[in-house]
Amino acid sequence: MRRLFALVLALVSGLSALAQEKVLVHSDRDRQICTVRMAPFVGSSRLGGFGWIVVDVQNHERVPHVMSLRLTSRSWGSNDLELRRSVALGPEERAHFVLPLPNVAQVDFESRITFDNKTYLDDLRAASSAGVTALLVSDRAQLQPQALALMQAIAAADKPGVVTCSGLDLPADWRLFTGFELVLLDARSPLESGAQDALRRFVQAGGCVLVATPQSLSAGPVRDRLQKAASPSQFQDGLGYWVVVDDLERNLGQAKEQCEGLGRLRLGLWPMPNALLNLQPVPGLGRPPVLVFLSVILLFAVLAGPVNFLLLRRWRRPMLALVTVPALGFGTTLLILGFGVFHDGFGVRGTLRSWTLLDQERHEAVAFSARTLFAGLMPASFSLPADSLMVVPDAFARDRSRSSHRWAFDADRSTLDGGVLPSRTLTAFAEAQQGVARQRLRFAARGDGALDVLTDGGVQVVGDLLLCDRDGKFWGGDARGLRPMPESDAQRALLKISQAAASHTIERRVDDYGRSILDTQVMNLGELVHRLLGGGSLLPGTWIGRVANAPWLDAHGLAVDYDWQEHFVVGRLAAEDFVR
Repeated sequence: MRRLFALVLALVSGLSALAQEKVLVHSDRDRQICTVRMAPFVGSSRLGGFGWIVVDVQNHERVPHVMSLRLTSRSWGSNDLELRRSVALGPEERAHFVLPLPNVAQVDFESRITFDNKTYLDDLRAASSAGVTALLVSDRAQLQPQALALMQAIAAADKPGVVTCSGLDLPADWRLFTGFELVLLDARSPLESGAQDALRRFVQAGGCVLVATPQSLSAGPVRDRLQKAASPSQFQDGLGYWVVVDDLERNLGQAKEQCEGLGRLRLGLWPMPNALLNLQPVPGLGRPPVLVFLSVILLFAVLAGPVNFLLLRRWRRPMLALVTVPALGFGTTLLILGFGVFHDGFGVRGTLRSWTLLDQERHEAVAFSARTLFAGLMPASFSLPADSLMVVPDAFARDRSRSSHRWAFDADRSTLDGGVLPSRTLTAFAEAQQGVARQRLRFAARGDGALDVLTDGGVQVVGDLLLCDRDGKFWGGDARGLRPMPESDAQRALLKISQAAASHTIERRVDDYGRSILDTQVMNLGELVHRLLGGGSLLPGTWIGRVANAPWLDAHGLAVDYDWQEHFVVGRLAAEDFVR
C-alpha cells in the first residue's frame, strides 16, 4: 500500500512537468486553413543551459501559405528574450521545427503568429523546476512515476523534477538537452538515428544520459556506443557519463542501487558551472589614465586662473570671466570624456579563456570557454552555428529592468541580435562547442632519445607540456622538445598544470543582495579539469598543456582584439600522431 501511494504521489507530481501545449487554428468562418501547435520543454531554473519549444504547423488547404512566429518576453519580466521563425507552407504541407529556450526562472512569452496578413496574439507560459531536472524520453506515460521516484533516490535534497518528452518531439540537437541535469532514455520507445547522435554528442559535451532497458534500443549511435563499452553499467565518455539500468517498470529497486553513485558524479556538467557565467577582468579597460587626466586638470587650472586673469585684465573686460571660465570647464570635461571614449576604442575587445578536450582519433573537440567582451559600438549580429551554444547571463536574468541587454534569436538565419553585447558594456559570454576539429599535435622521435613536438597540425604549444605515450611512459618539456620523465615528477607537473587550469579569476559586480560591488575572486573549476583528464591522472596516449590559440573555437562573426587569452587543452592521440 505504501509503495502504491508513493507511485500515485509521484504521478501527480510528474503530471505538472508535462509540456503545456498551445494550439491555434487559423480559420475563415467554418473553414480550417492552418493549425499551429507549440509545446515548451523547459529545463531547470539554473542559468547555463537550454530547453526547447516544439512547433508543428499544418496547412489544410491546397494553396500555399506563409507563417511567421515571434515570441517575446513580457516587458515587466526579468529577462528580454525573443525568438523568431518564418516558414513557407506548400499545399497541405506540414512543417516541424524547434526553437532554443534558454533556462530562466519563468517562461512567459507573448506569441505573435501571422498567417499571410492575419495576426493572432496569445501567450505561452511554463514554469521551470527549482531543483535538479531530468528529461524523460519516453512514449509510455506509465513510466513517469518510476522516473520521478528514481530522481528522488538520486537527488532527494535538490527537489528533483521530471519533464517528459516523446521520441517524436526530441530534437536532433545536443545543445537543447543542456538545460537538464540528466536525460532518462526509455529504450523501448523508438528513437531516430539523428536524435540518438544528438544524445551521444550531449554526453561528449559533459551531459549525463541514463538508458533504461538498453537491449530494446533501436539501431543508432547510442546503441553502437553502449555495445563498444567495456564496462556497460556506468562509464565516462568524453566529458559526460553513460549509465545503464534495468527496466524501471519491473525492477525500480535495482535501478536505484545502480544509480547510487550518480549523486557523487554531480550528474553532468550541465547547466554550466557558475564560474563560467561571471565577468573576467579585462586588463586596462575602463581604468583612467591618471597622469593624463591630472595634466588636463592642471592645464585647466592654469588657463582658467592666471592666464585667463592676465588676458582679461589686458583687455579690460573682467566680466568676460563669466563666459570664459565655464567655457574652459566645459571644454576640459569634453576633452576628458573624449579621451576616455577613444582610449577604450570603438571595436570589440576582451578576454578569453577556454578548456578543450581534443580527440585526435575521432577528429572531434569539446570546448568550454568564458569570454568577457567590450564593444565600443554594438555589433550588428552574432552567428550561432549548429555546433556552438552561447549563454549570456545578463540577457537571460537581468538584475535591472532597464538593462540594454537582449537575446533575440532569428531561427531563419541562425543569428543573434547584437543586443547581447550592448555598446560600452562589459558582458560575460559562456560558450560550449562540440563538433569536428581537424587540428592535432604530433610527436616525432629524435636520435638523442627525446621527442620533437610537431606544430604542423595547427596546434602551437605555450609553456610546459606533459605527455603520457601509448605505452604509459611520461614525457615532459615544452615546444622545443620532450624528454623522459619519472612518474613522480610527472605527477607533480600534472598537478601544477591542472591547478593552473582549474583556477579561474572572475569579477562580481553585484553581491547576493543586489548591491553593486567590484569583487575579484578566484573560482575553482576542478570538476571540469577532472572530466578533461578522464580522472585524476593522465591517461595513456594523452597530453596536456596550454596552446597559443584555439582555432576550433567559433568567433561568431566578430573580429575581437583580445587583451588576454589562455587556452588549456587535453589531447587524446591516435596511433599515427607518433612519427617514427
